[in-house]
Amino acid sequence: MSTDNHHLHEAQTSSPCQIARLRTEAPIIIIGNGGSGSSLLDRILNAHPDISMQGEMKFLIARAWIAFWAADANTALRNIKQHFLADPGLETRIMESPARHQEFLRKLEEDEFQRTGAILCEAVAKWFCLDDQSTRYWGFKEIANGAEARYDWKIYDHVFPQAYWVHVIRHPLTYMYAAARLNNQSLSVTTVPHLLKDWLAVVKKSQERVATGRYFEIKYEDLIKAPKLTLSPLLDQIGVGWHEECRTPLARQWGAASERYPLPSEILKQLFKADDRWGAVFKRLPLSMKMRQRIFKLDELREIINELGYQQEPAESDLPLEPKFSPAHLEAANAGRQKLSGAILREEDQCWVFDLSHTAITNELAAVADDVEYWRRSPLRLFENDKLLGPAHALHLRIRASGNGSYSHWQNRLLFSTSDNTNPNTNGRVYSFDLKG
Repeated sequence: MSTDNHHLHEAQTSSPCQIARLRTEAPIIIIGNGGSGSSLLDRILNAHPDISMQGEMKFLIARAWIAFWAADANTALRNIKQHFLADPGLETRIMESPARHQEFLRKLEEDEFQRTGAILCEAVAKWFCLDDQSTRYWGFKEIANGAEARYDWKIYDHVFPQAYWVHVIRHPLTYMYAAARLNNQSLSVTTVPHLLKDWLAVVKKSQERVATGRYFEIKYEDLIKAPKLTLSPLLDQIGVGWHEECRTPLARQWGAASERYPLPSEILKQLFKADDRWGAVFKRLPLSMKMRQRIFKLDELREIINELGYQQEPAESDLPLEPKFSPAHLEAANAGRQKLSGAILREEDQCWVFDLSHTAITNELAAVADDVEYWRRSPLRLFENDKLLGPAHALHLRIRASGNGSYSHWQNRLLFSTSDNTNPNTNGRVYSFDLKG
């Protein structure tokens, strides 16, 4: 039986307390470069009814671990008295053999590692109220380790010994633009080589997790084209399988779109040490194939690109195209109503959310929406086919917990539930609204 199959079998045959512990120790941890699609992957996994993603941890675990050990220089010796009391001959043996002494110290340190890991694991479970969540698995992001931030992944092995590591990778030439936007940088002779070297460093650091045996490498280009085919190995491994709700986050842009424009010729000339005869070519084709080939001569970039199966020119994934939901939008319907069309995202439990901030009547809707000051102002009436749903102005926690048609037009969002708590994307019914309430 493999380690992971044994883990699943143990979870199925354990007590509720043991199951909770095993679940806490087995988060899904997203790693990789910021700007490589980690937010999209986080949303896709969070859309699965059996998975609850908690956002970006910002290396809280590693920083807490380091702080604990820095605050107490004698942690490894904390329980030394108990060892001597339990084994009267221990003192003689370690005094006679330096090797046994070193082995004893390593054992003390390992015991303390396990103790610290258990404490942090329990603290995380309580902080995120994992015992109160209905999902079978949980997870978080821990990206960009290996460039400016350098934390030892082995710390996480003590805290989450059964974690699943999901490394999302994006082609460096498209990643470069996203990273520049995230860092509020322009592409220059200074930033371009820095971004590419960071990409390489983070990819290599993330690939260290292969040794865990629970490592999954996800290409962004594959994820957006064929999410089911790309994520099924991970989802099947943890025992939840693919769910069609995972497609809904692909229907919208998460974060601002990165600008695409050619690299200025002076950047390419300095970065790739091109000679003068390339000057005219740079001006005509600032990012030609030959220039891209020069990019891939940086350090180990060419080797790792080839290893990942990328081409020197960014290309569309060769996986078969899977169906996608269309982006959320409104369509005119009968009786002066507006029909909800496109992907509707699950907010939590029975609550679904439709974004109203990018429609032709956004300003009209915003002027009458409920908010903290006017929490029963909205005249919006929501219909399922031709059946009026309600109650309106429902507390969001009630929509999540009970559903049954309750809804809330809150600021720039419509939070609602269906009459029988089914999925509005797949139950075959039409949802529309007017402002005649």
